[in-house]
Order: sequence, then C-alpha cells, then structure tokens
Amino acid sequence: MRTTWLKLVLAAASVLFTGSALAGETRARQILDRFEHANQWRDHVMVAAHRAGSLQARKTLFAENSIAALEASIALGAEIVEVDVRRSKDGEFVVMHDSWLDRTTNCKGEVVKRTLAELKTCKLVIEGTGAVTDEPVSTLREMLMATRDRILVNIDNKLDVDSLAGMIAVARDLGMAEQVIVKENLWNPARITTVKALAVFASLPRETYGFWAERGATIIQTDEPKAAIDWLAANGYRVPYSDEARPANTASIN
Repeated sequence: MRTTWLKLVLAAASVLFTGSALAGETRARQILDRFEHANQWRDHVMVAAHRAGSLQARKTLFAENSIAALEASIALGAEIVEVDVRRSKDGEFVVMHDSWLDRTTNCKGEVVKRTLAELKTCKLVIEGTGAVTDEPVSTLREMLMATRDRILVNIDNKLDVDSLAGMIAVARDLGMAEQVIVKENLWNPARITTVKALAVFASLPRETYGFWAERGATIIQTDEPKAAIDWLAANGYRVPYSDEARPANTASIN
C-alpha cells in the first residue's frame, strides 16, 4: 500500500505552458484564473487529486490514473488531477505511474516493452482489493480529452526531460495547453526524508490540510480529494465557483 500523505506542488518544479485561450468561461478557465492569480484567492485552497484521485474515506474506490477516478474527482470539485506519463514500445505516451504493469493492471512486464495495442489489452486494477476494472490503460491524449474545459491536468513526467516537448505537443494539438501543468521532480535524499516525516500527520486533517492552508498554501495535492475539499470548505478555505466577478475587497499579498 503506498503512503497516502499529502504532497504539495512546491515539491517539484511546475511550469504552466500557455497556448490558445480556452473558449468562454469554462470551468477550467475559472480554475486557471485562480491558479494564475493565487494572491487574490488566499481564502481558497485548490485541491489536486494525486494519480487522478482513487481514495475516498481511506478506501480505494477507483484504479489510479483512471478515467473513472478523474470523473469522480471532477464531480467532487477538485481543480487539478495529477497523472503520470510513460511511453509504450512504439513511442505513444500512456498514463501509468510504475515502469512495470504488475501492480496497477492485470498484465505483467515493463510498460516500455509493450506496444500501445498490447497495452490496450491490459485492464486497470483497483489497488488493495485487486478488482479488475473494464478500463484499459489510457493514452495521454485520451486522458486530456476527458478533461477538456473541466479541470487542470498536472503531468508528472516519468521519462527524460526531452520527452516534455512531445507531451506538450499533444496538449497543443488538442488546443489544451492552458490546462496543462508539467512537473519535473527535483528530489534529493534530504528533501525526501523531510517530507516523509510529515506522513505521521496523514490521518489528522488539522495537522495536514490546516498546517499548509494556514501557512499560505494555495494548492494541496492528495490521494483523497473528497476529504480535503470537505475539510477545507468546513474551515473557510474554499470559495464556490460562479459567474460572478471576484469581489474588489479580496485580500492580496502582492
């Protein structure tokens, strides 16, 4: 069972790639406005669903990095879904955390040694229960299309840095570059040890969500988006989305 402690985007180098503007005031456009103007939205903490968000009430309900998990996170009100990207044998970008298929699908072996057609025969598995779903491994293109105008996507690049250009090319081809955040991990042993120490607080909302929100965090990434959204809303850290303009008296620390 993987550790379910919270992670912040500050633990990686995140870059927003801009492209053609989203049409109208879509949900994604509203989220992007809060993302780009975080100082004007200090009373709202965004939630990023880790690996698309598979947990609720500490139970794994969905396969990680699945369209089903994505849909559930959108329905809950999360602003960002984090997904992991690898490459198939024939060069297609696919959504998969591990380099091997064994843990998260009903197939075995290395991702990079399977063609996309072969990967499409692999069904995602719900971790913990081992239940095999009807959902196959998704391509990056398929995952992005499922998010269009609805939510921001944080791509966790599991490949070399040179692969980023190809991932962004997919987003641009779909006219979705504004919805994509790219994360390049910059971990070192000292930082890993420091962040892992926070894992002891994972079951205490005040010590997790509250710790970061009270210190000015504007995005919290978690495996349990519902728990985070519920706690943040109950404690005054969420502002409903609407068609109304942002009130002029909103605090700013520019």
